[in-house]
Amino acid sequence: MESITLYAYAKLNLALAVLGKREDGYHNMEMLMQSVSLHDTLRLARAEDGIRLFCGRSDLSGGNDNIAYRAAEQFFQFTGRKGGVEIHLEKKIPLQAGMAGGSADAAAVLTGLNFLYDAGLSQDQLSALGVKLGADVPFCLTGGTAHVTGMGERVAPVSPLPSCYFVIVKPEAGISTGAAFQAVDNCTALRKVDVSRALKGVSYADMHEIAVSMDNTFEQVTVLDEVFDIKRQLLQKGALGSLMSGSGSAVFGLFQEKAAANAAREAFSPLYREVYLTEPVDCGVKIL
Repeated sequence: MESITLYAYAKLNLALAVLGKREDGYHNMEMLMQSVSLHDTLRLARAEDGIRLFCGRSDLSGGNDNIAYRAAEQFFQFTGRKGGVEIHLEKKIPLQAGMAGGSADAAAVLTGLNFLYDAGLSQDQLSALGVKLGADVPFCLTGGTAHVTGMGERVAPVSPLPSCYFVIVKPEAGISTGAAFQAVDNCTALRKVDVSRALKGVSYADMHEIAVSMDNTFEQVTVLDEVFDIKRQLLQKGALGSLMSGSGSAVFGLFQEKAAANAAREAFSPLYREVYLTEPVDCGVKIL
């Protein structure tokens, strides 16, 4: 096969606890993560040599400061395969949103090259490559619903969510992941986030328990007031629960009924440029 097309799915954090900074500079985390149907599309084509990345956006690099490009570099260095790749990236996942858009693209590149070059890398090997690129890449390789620990490298699938919908609203302002972690490190009065309660709700398929237990350490240090305005409005429009995803700035509402979710999407769409109605999916990368 000479080319392949893949979907790289966004993620939401239904619960996120920053447990502390490690000696290597990374942070130990505990998270309940969920892949959702919003996705980037990547087309990978074999080339004789070199890596070329085309994304058609002025705010995204096509060079090795793009995580998708670096994923291809990692693959060829690790496997020793001769050849190259041309990557065409159609970006839909918002930037600086806490939705692992870059990590999802890296996961898709690793998955696609493993398939195109028949490299036979196991999921564990792909994850070991992925975590060098970003802490969310191992989850994005697996996807679905998962309990994620360590710096993000330990991914344990859990029971899938019951049928539900997420309305995601991304404010114009983004939030730097590095700045968010710095704010957590500098805060001396953080409330403990109990991820186990959200996991229990998932195990019982109890949507209301999941909703009331959604929590995120990063919300305690965000200075973006718009996050809390959006949360309040989503709850007013019928969301069972609402939370900022990851380090932000995207905010999502959890809905049980599609009609209510769609009504919320329609209400937010005139106010914000990036508003999405999504639902859970059971994988992080899909080969078409």
